[in-house]
Amino acid sequence: MKVGLEGDVCLPENGFAVYRALGGPKEMHAYPRCAHHAGLLWVMPKVADFLDQHLSPEKRDD
Repeated sequence: MKVGLEGDVCLPENGFAVYRALGGPKEMHAYPRCAHHAGLLWVMPKVADFLDQHLSPEKRDD
């Protein structure tokens, strides 16, 4: 999850509240001096890596 600490569309405190309520593996990336589209270019590779790590198909024992 990412949050811009200067966000006025989705307030940072709301982003942190959602993060705390989420279950399972999670990561938070907070970007100071950024608003709603905070760190999009920098966070997307991290999102892809997280999804690859946590959503990979399970190995079968056929």
